[in-house]
Amino acid sequence: MPLLSAAICLVICCSLAGAGAPRSRAPETEKISPDYKIKGAYLRLFTLYLDWPEKAFAKKKSPIVIGILGKDPIGEFLDKIVKDKTVRNVKIVVHRFSRLADLKPCHILFIAPPEEKNLKQILKALNGTWTVTVGDSKGFAERGVRINFTPKGKNIRFEINLAAFERKETKSSPTISSKMLGKAEKVYRKRKKVPDRKQEDPDQSSSKGRSDS
Repeated sequence: MPLLSAAICLVICCSLAGAGAPRSRAPETEKISPDYKIKGAYLRLFTLYLDWPEKAFAKKKSPIVIGILGKDPIGEFLDKIVKDKTVRNVKIVVHRFSRLADLKPCHILFIAPPEEKNLKQILKALNGTWTVTVGDSKGFAERGVRINFTPKGKNIRFEINLAAFERKETKSSPTISSKMLGKAEKVYRKRKKVPDRKQEDPDQSSSKGRSDS
């Protein structure tokens, strides 16, 4: 099933499952925009297509941590769709960090749009780690964020900075599935410094992605 279709199915299933939820919890989820529900579903699905090295986990059964940095636009919807779910026999948990100074190790980090002003510092702090950064702002992939959501018509797609996964200094980089690469709207394969957002896109010469383990 295509990633976008799977993400939409997750949103629908969660909405149906939440129909009988206590009213005290419902309003927060209802305030979340449909686009961010799709993005939240993508964050969960990404865990199926990324494989982290053993040293990325404190213990054998340590959970996969999805972090949210800054003002959280996805809310408890993300908590609901990862609850009681496992990937390769480990649980998925969500941690939130209001600012960079509070950031702790996580496997996927969604950088909220208001944090764009701090992107350089965020990437510097995560340089060489196994954290897969995920953005939601135009030009983020070109600037070094590993995965960035991008609109295509009425749909939400994503682009991948493969160069950011393959940097020599990133010794703990996770493996990204060739299937996920194939679903990306765009893949940046060469590292290139981008001085401003108006610069043309990096070379997209053909390259074969790694296969699932």
